[in-house]
Amino acid sequence: MRRIVYLFILFLSTSVFAINVDKKEILSPKKFYTVGDIVKYHVAISDIKNIEKIDDKSVENIEILSKKNNKEGNRLEIYRTYQLFSPDLKKLPDIVIKIDEKTTLAIKGLPLNIKTVITDKDKKIEDILPPIEKIKTNYSVWPLILLLIVVILFALSVYYFIKKMGKKKDDKVFFEEKTIEPLEFLKKRWGLLKKEDFKEKRFYYEITDLLKSFLSRYYGKNYAEMTTSEFEKNFFEDMPVELKNKLVSFLLFADKVKFSKYVPTYEDIADVSLFMSGFISYYEDLKRIKDEMENEKEKVK
Repeated sequence: MRRIVYLFILFLSTSVFAINVDKKEILSPKKFYTVGDIVKYHVAISDIKNIEKIDDKSVENIEILSKKNNKEGNRLEIYRTYQLFSPDLKKLPDIVIKIDEKTTLAIKGLPLNIKTVITDKDKKIEDILPPIEKIKTNYSVWPLILLLIVVILFALSVYYFIKKMGKKKDDKVFFEEKTIEPLEFLKKRWGLLKKEDFKEKRFYYEITDLLKSFLSRYYGKNYAEMTTSEFEKNFFEDMPVELKNKLVSFLLFADKVKFSKYVPTYEDIADVSLFMSGFISYYEDLKRIKDEMENEKEKVK
């Protein structure tokens, strides 16, 4: 009995009822809707003075894409855009307007007619689409096919010709570089790189390739194919610690330019020349010492 009295008092304190609206419509309506369709909904209400809150009742498998409420004087315009995600939907969500603590207006959503298009398993594609033989054309497709074949053959011919010419050029450079000493290769390539007007990324790529190629030839190891992290772990050649640290730091910085879109400053590019000068000088000193030792041996003989 006490529970019934409590529910009755609650009912009296909060009145929830449906109202007649001036307009409740789906903009650009369709006879049938399918899953994925977007529905634009409009509600117009007059003689409504105060509004505390407007809520949209949650409905499963329907998403509200946009909300808009316009109130001018005693007239309220409500716009909603929904997207449908289930064939089981029966109607649009209710809209609840709270006038004050004791008055709530409920606007029931319009019904939906959702049609699920399912092709019967036994039905063939020919039963759904018009037969191809019924499609008439006023021209033959064979000239177009022949033209397409000619264009493809021409493109392939140009591709293989360019590839062949490029291969010959690369082979010549490779042969010339292989026939000179590693230090001369390093100095020659560095001299050419300084004259080229490369963009930053290409510039650092070329220097990285030059350094690793030189070290591979000089020490007879495959440093050219290693990543910077692999190089750092596997480079155990006899080199001053300071120079080795500068070499690894430069390779890591070059990776940042090549792969992380870092734009080097003018000072960074100037440091490249200083590093390369010191790097080349170290190996020139080694060569001079080696030549002097060879000369001493010749004198002893």
